[in-house]
Amino acid sequence: MAEGVGFEPTVRLPVRLISSQLPTALAPLETKATVDLTHQSLHTGQVPDKKKKPSGWAHNAFEPTAVPCLYRRRGKRGDVYYGRVKRHGRIYLTMLSDDFEMAKRALRKWLGDTESKAATAAAQPDGKALSTWGHFKDRWLRGTDLELTLAPRTKEYRHASIARIIKVWGTAFNDSLEERKITAITQEQCQTWAHFAAGYAVQTYNNMLGALRAVFQEALDTGHLLVSPARKLKRLGKSMPRVHGAIIGEPGEPLTKAEQQDLAFPDTEEERWYPSPEEFRSVVAQMRSYQFGPCQAASEFAELLCYTGCRLSEANRLRWSDVDWKSNRLRVNGAKGRAVSTESSIRFVPISKRLADLLKRMEKLPKAEMDRVARVKECRGTMQRACVDLKLPRKLDHHDLRHTFATWYVTRGMPVPLVADLLGHKDGGALLLKVYRHKDESISQKWIKSVRL
Repeated sequence: MAEGVGFEPTVRLPVRLISSQLPTALAPLETKATVDLTHQSLHTGQVPDKKKKPSGWAHNAFEPTAVPCLYRRRGKRGDVYYGRVKRHGRIYLTMLSDDFEMAKRALRKWLGDTESKAATAAAQPDGKALSTWGHFKDRWLRGTDLELTLAPRTKEYRHASIARIIKVWGTAFNDSLEERKITAITQEQCQTWAHFAAGYAVQTYNNMLGALRAVFQEALDTGHLLVSPARKLKRLGKSMPRVHGAIIGEPGEPLTKAEQQDLAFPDTEEERWYPSPEEFRSVVAQMRSYQFGPCQAASEFAELLCYTGCRLSEANRLRWSDVDWKSNRLRVNGAKGRAVSTESSIRFVPISKRLADLLKRMEKLPKAEMDRVARVKECRGTMQRACVDLKLPRKLDHHDLRHTFATWYVTRGMPVPLVADLLGHKDGGALLLKVYRHKDESISQKWIKSVRL
């Protein structure tokens, strides 16, 4: 092995042997012998066992390089470079690269991130409560509540996901997750938790997993964890099986209505029924027929939702100043109730013939407060009563009208990216393709049959 960084050459020293320790024939002689001693023998007087392989920092398994805080570890497949630094009594270690130049570049960014983590960890007082899962859960939820770009319902759902995580953990291990030390949570325990949590609906499980990962990320950011124990947990797809049976509460304890809905296996979007234009007009006519004051306004609100594809919160924010008759389009604020509205959250929906007729009728009616287009803020009860009276396959909800809008345009051949833009999706139609791929394929079949090659 060539001399270099981390290499310690052998030392050959003459040693005078004691005559009393020599054989009798050699006792009168004073003989000089040459023995090989390593650096260790100079301090201990013992020759180390050559069969024992060095390991750990004390035995130079990691060799320092010419770059501070950059270390090299030799292996059968080649050298691997690591970053190692000690800050505020803690040692931070990470693998960077097997290429020296790339490792040097990665080291700079890692040192900056580590300095921030170490400073944050040092600023916190020591204590058992500050190293528990519940402490980092509270940190993440506080950051969620202070985030201005999140809608209020998103914040509420994150709190609900945390509550579900804690409840499932208590069922799986019969102890409190909030009081467990963050470093004591293992990968096997997270996998067991995932097995129990898979009894929820797929989307609910995926949101719970996202919240669990976010809490562990808080511990990673502050230097309390080097790796997340939930790093190997996978999100579920729609086609993946889920665990049947109740997983909440003690055996024999009845589930609440909300828990039953979470554990239920809802119909997929392919199996859901959405009304045709004729069926929807019959629902609106039935709503108008009820002899009750708000029912007329509720029917108008249902049409407004269905002909614009707006979410409930977006329809409630529509003002008459958003109606542009010159450009024949409607300005929709898609901020979802966030405190901050950006340019990207504003979209424009073309005014169709039926939407134009609706708006012209509503213009002649007494105006609502604050120049709002709609006179009521919801229409669910009246609409579901009409669905029952008409004996339709199922009762419609506010968001079903948004799906109905998308279904009508997709099934009539409008490109999915254009429909996604009308709905305010930022993914170019990826989500819409997952939901309406079966309808898009039926359109493709019609086009293929009409094309002659």
